[in-house]
Amino acid sequence: MFSYNPGDKTNVAIAMKNSKCIPAIVPAQAYATPFYPENFNNPLEVVREKSKQPSHRVVLGHNLKSPQKTHRPCPPQRGPQNLEARLSRAEEEVVRNAVAKIFFKGRSLVEHHLRSFNEFLEYGLPAMFDEAFGIECLPDRGPLPGRIGGALKKARILYGEVSVGKPYTTIVREGNKEVVDLLPNEARLRNMSYSAHLYVNMTLEVYENRGNEKAFNSEDVIDTKTDTICIGKIPVMVNSSFCHLHGLTEKEAVAKGHCAFDSGGYFIIKGSEKVLIAQEEKAHQGIYVNYLKRTDTWIATYSPTWRGFTSNQAQRGKTFVKLVKRKRAEFSVGIPGLTEPVPLVILYRALGTSSDKDLLESICYDSTDSQLHDLLLPSIGAADLILGEFLEKVSGPGSTATPRSVRDQVLAVRFLGTKLRYSRYAPSVEAGKTVIGQLFAHIEGGYTRKAFLLGYMVNQLCSTFLGRRPEEDKDNFKNKRVDLAGQLMSHQFRKAMAHLERDIKKRIQPHLEKDMELAPLKAYVTEDIVTKQMQTAFTLGNWNTNEGLKSSGVVGVLKRMNPMATLSHLRQVRLNLPPPTKPTDAARHPNYSYWGRICPMQYSDGADCGLLKNLALTCIVSSDSPEEPVLHVLGDCGMKSLEEINPCTISMAEKIFVNGRWVGIFYDHNEAVAIVNTLKNLRRGQFIHGEIEVARDTKAKAVHIHTDAGRLLRPLLIVKDQKLAMSKHHLKTLRIMSKKESAETCWNYLLEQEVVEILGTEEEQGALIALNRDDLERAQKDPDFPLYTHSEIDVAYILGLGASVIPFLEHNQASRVLYQAEKHCKQAMGFYTSNISGRTDCSGHQLFYPQKPLVTTRAWDYLQKPELTNGQVAIVSIQCYGYNQEESIIMNRASIDRGLFRSLHFRNYRGEERYNVIEYFAKPSTNSETSKSKVRASLRKLDDDGFPHIGEFLQKGDIIIGKLTAEVGTSTLADSSQHLKAHENGRVDQVLLSSEDDGHRIAKVRLRYSRRPQNGDKFTSMHGQKGVIGAVFNQEDLPFTQQGIVPDIIINPHALPNRQTVGQLLEGLFGKVVAAGAVRQCVTPFQRKSATQKFMDQLHQCGYQRGGSESMCNGTTGKRLKALISIGATFYQKLDHMVEDKIKYRGSGGPVDVLTRQPVKNRKSMGGVKFGEMERDCMMGHGAAVALRERYFLLSDPYRMYVCSACRRPSCRKEKIRRHFCTFCETGKHVVQIEIPYACKLLWQELLSMGITMLLDTKLTW
Repeated sequence: MFSYNPGDKTNVAIAMKNSKCIPAIVPAQAYATPFYPENFNNPLEVVREKSKQPSHRVVLGHNLKSPQKTHRPCPPQRGPQNLEARLSRAEEEVVRNAVAKIFFKGRSLVEHHLRSFNEFLEYGLPAMFDEAFGIECLPDRGPLPGRIGGALKKARILYGEVSVGKPYTTIVREGNKEVVDLLPNEARLRNMSYSAHLYVNMTLEVYENRGNEKAFNSEDVIDTKTDTICIGKIPVMVNSSFCHLHGLTEKEAVAKGHCAFDSGGYFIIKGSEKVLIAQEEKAHQGIYVNYLKRTDTWIATYSPTWRGFTSNQAQRGKTFVKLVKRKRAEFSVGIPGLTEPVPLVILYRALGTSSDKDLLESICYDSTDSQLHDLLLPSIGAADLILGEFLEKVSGPGSTATPRSVRDQVLAVRFLGTKLRYSRYAPSVEAGKTVIGQLFAHIEGGYTRKAFLLGYMVNQLCSTFLGRRPEEDKDNFKNKRVDLAGQLMSHQFRKAMAHLERDIKKRIQPHLEKDMELAPLKAYVTEDIVTKQMQTAFTLGNWNTNEGLKSSGVVGVLKRMNPMATLSHLRQVRLNLPPPTKPTDAARHPNYSYWGRICPMQYSDGADCGLLKNLALTCIVSSDSPEEPVLHVLGDCGMKSLEEINPCTISMAEKIFVNGRWVGIFYDHNEAVAIVNTLKNLRRGQFIHGEIEVARDTKAKAVHIHTDAGRLLRPLLIVKDQKLAMSKHHLKTLRIMSKKESAETCWNYLLEQEVVEILGTEEEQGALIALNRDDLERAQKDPDFPLYTHSEIDVAYILGLGASVIPFLEHNQASRVLYQAEKHCKQAMGFYTSNISGRTDCSGHQLFYPQKPLVTTRAWDYLQKPELTNGQVAIVSIQCYGYNQEESIIMNRASIDRGLFRSLHFRNYRGEERYNVIEYFAKPSTNSETSKSKVRASLRKLDDDGFPHIGEFLQKGDIIIGKLTAEVGTSTLADSSQHLKAHENGRVDQVLLSSEDDGHRIAKVRLRYSRRPQNGDKFTSMHGQKGVIGAVFNQEDLPFTQQGIVPDIIINPHALPNRQTVGQLLEGLFGKVVAAGAVRQCVTPFQRKSATQKFMDQLHQCGYQRGGSESMCNGTTGKRLKALISIGATFYQKLDHMVEDKIKYRGSGGPVDVLTRQPVKNRKSMGGVKFGEMERDCMMGHGAAVALRERYFLLSDPYRMYVCSACRRPSCRKEKIRRHFCTFCETGKHVVQIEIPYACKLLWQELLSMGITMLLDTKLTW
């Protein structure tokens, strides 16, 4: 798709032709008359040779002027020039809808994870091995006595080609091992990891040691061994290019046991589905200036991107410039691998800048800037003093330091060598050069580029310190990147490879020390190291970030309540903070960069509020693209490299940065405008990657070009002359293509025809975006209105997945929308999978008769995923009818009997045969051979293999999996069967007996239980109008309309003004129109004109009242109600908060805590019900003292205690007299029995251990 040839300037010419301020490359004869392009502003000059043949060399000229016109031409006329080609309002609406439909149809909702993982295995993993140094193995001790040549041998392992296949496993069939494909569904059922083998071509070279231990010369090689070795298994993402389901149709995938709703994007580790949550991190390869208030320090940091898994920490460390505010401000530079920061001026001396004038010019860029000069002069004087003392130290006593000697480059380099960490050598030039190499280690070549970048860092720091520029907004997404599955896997893979390399060294070094011949490579490579490291990271959740720090919250168990919960989980973005760091308020609050990229409504509450976000519907996460095409374009357009420029000329030049790296300048600002337009046109023409971001900062005089991964982008419609760039011809062509071509082809057509453009956060700051057609029409009428560059496809697409399917969202209170988008839609019951027979989840819910909502949004239609809404359409009446106060609702018993909101609950039980004991699945026996028999229900429910019969109903105490264990040292068998706990029951639905990849058997038994709505179950509409069932009435007792319609649900009218859910009223109104007209309606948020009036007229034509209210009769008396009742069809959801899962009860002999003797918590342990302070205050307010005593004392921890009423101290029992005796009073006459909570007695004992006694007053009561 992207084909840019550096040798061919045609592509550049096309881009220049499309740019308004750049003329095309034309023959020499065409310049007979001056060329005045539209919107003329110092265009590029086309330099031609003197011959008749035109030259194709493009040179950025300076102030191209016309001999006939010296003024700027008049601006173009506002409005379209061709009225016939202009799209009408209806056609423009069709265009916007068609673009959105193509976008969603050709793009998966989890494509960002799939694409990132594919790029990691296809490009990132081989690049990591290519950039790695290999494994260098040196003996730990000196020469071996008696060995010819003296020193021991040394070895090095080099990496070659890398190959990753698709997951497979080995099975035993008729005594023979066979290799078969491992499918995701099989990995789930057998508790296996869906992983692929990683093969690396490795070369072992053995060298003869000829004195220099660290040198590996090719002439010293005495032996070479090459082999392709499997170094471990790497988890494979489901539906990625390395998955067996990739490329299959939906029908073929379902035939292999895959769910039709499943989009992939997750991993399977030991049978459990794991998801890598995208991590929001600070962008690398950028300069960030911030003020540290605690230390009163200004600091500018720069961190490069690190790809290899080498152990050299310097390549991935940060470089920072620090300015401490004191009486004399001094600058210091922190470089990876140093013990402490070094003075800035000394580092410049080491880079070759000896004179103060050159140093000031390389930082200030302006010789007349006295403020910057005054800020840097103290650092120059301090550096001279430090180097003078160092010169006297290394030269010995009697030496004198001169101004010329202290500014010597070699002296500065030697000084840097003293700061090198873990240096084995004395301060030397080599050690200093190592330090300089660690400064901006990613920049190759000489010291010039490093000096320029360092100077720019200091310049930005000084400008911020002096108040000339603001601090970097670290919460803006232009300064952030999102690490997806590919980047996160690479971070963890580096750690795993570091462990493998250390293990290989430990295995090879003993052979080198004993002067033994090295074995083949397979003897030194342990496959389990990488495999276990990756699996452990997924299992425990501790993940290595880009900076090598462990971070939690990266791995999560995939939510499978419904497809909406699954997809929302895969589209989450979490702000990654190291454990000691606390997020600021600004990090939690949204800013303008969130628009169109982060959903403004779908936020978590609690500790993760503002930290855990969800991507907007049209948000695109960029992938990594090469820099070379961009650098070739810049070079062809005349960019000056840093080696060619003088620092004193930088102040008036335009700086060019590619991924934060300073690559060159343009001396004319108009040239920078031209190159920006050229790159944008090349991008629009698909000559370079469409996700490249080009932004110009006019204040900083810099052009920033980004090609890295992790940037949040979004598509926008291109606007030209205050109208959409898409014409009727495009629309006609698109209609034809949509019938024959794929959605991806149609989307590429829109990009190539410059109809749609993908912008990043930084580039979007320089664009003017219209929200809708009204903004464009307003700008066409006003000649002073600024020119729009882009237009939104639809404002509704700034929402996330959960909020985009809510009808009439803009009519509800924000908190109600948040509840529905973040909580209720993920807790609603529906069909969470289409292959329920092939899954063994711990628990699950399936709604019997899920329905599509009558009123939907355009996003719901275009996504073509009806499973995103989970619920049923119910006839809802809004009235007071008793038992529905506040949040409570009334439900029709007849509707429940007919199947309304009836669901099926699944619970899975797992068992395995352990390794370390003799254990196997079997039916327990009651004969003498079985010891330690447990009290159990009838064994007739079990088959001979120890598993229950299919269809058998099990309840509390029944055996779910029969298992026997051999006792140590005896021949008897112990019953180790699994029993159902309290509140657990159901009918056996499925029994699965299988084996893991290591051969030991596992068993899974699934129970099902049908549940119908009952009092206490929770329901909600799509507008956050939640409530629990307060009563279930018979149909004959409920109100009815004139047509005999009886509502399914009755809600209280007081719930609407309190929660401000006007959207539910409108949905009920529209739902009645849809039911009467049998046509589903689409309502999208933030539309220009509401369709409410139109639908009210349609409802009136159908014979109903315009507001949707009707006259109803009382179901009990049959009399007509005086007021009109609002009744309509509303989409309701049944949540997983059911009373059957929350009910608690315990008998008198329930378990208690060993220390406090109070009932334990946890429903499964037969724990008690919490009775807190609010419940206590409520009881006290009602004067229910007896009930309060019962709850806090009789049903908790009653305890009888004997106290002496005379001294008011507890007494003890004396066995000789067989009665309680007071040791203080030495008599038992005054001992009485009292009842107190055991916690009070425990408090008395704990106070007594502190030397504090508590006296108990007693009073005799009759």
